[in-house]
Amino acid sequence: MNAKDIAAKYKMLSPDEVDLIKQCAGDIPKNAVAVNIGLNVGTSLISILEACPGATVVNVDKKPCKEAFDNLELCGITAARVSLLQGDSNKIDFSGIKKTHLVFVDGGHDDETLKSDIANFIDKVPAGGYMLFHDYNHPIYATKPNVNLDAIVNEAMNGWEKAGQARYLVAFKRVK
Repeated sequence: MNAKDIAAKYKMLSPDEVDLIKQCAGDIPKNAVAVNIGLNVGTSLISILEACPGATVVNVDKKPCKEAFDNLELCGITAARVSLLQGDSNKIDFSGIKKTHLVFVDGGHDDETLKSDIANFIDKVPAGGYMLFHDYNHPIYATKPNVNLDAIVNEAMNGWEKAGQARYLVAFKRVK
């Protein structure tokens, strides 16, 4: 089993989204710290660790699924460098994380939570690091009143290089 198998099984991420996560994770230092907001069944976590097996990944989810850690095991990945912070990402103190080379954001899908997720990490990503946002250009969120996810991402990532886009995932790379 691998990340694409998990993606096919649960349909949370598409194969091309898995490829984009792996492309970005494969470009970070081998011993990097990554933050994965929205663990769910673990597809994004597994994608990060397949591309950067030496990474330490901090996962954040208010209701983590048991399947995430079962899926890690099914993919033959050790959970030794994986931690879980249970709770709302906009209510957790992340001051202990000083630097992270990759942030995958797929947690709360409201303006306040997204702004908080960006504010918590944007200054902790060094040049060459990435911020990825799932549900970007998603038709469900485009029609919800008072939800401006794409506009928030576009404004916050102004000055970053767009590193890629696949289905509902967009990746930005800090260039300076």
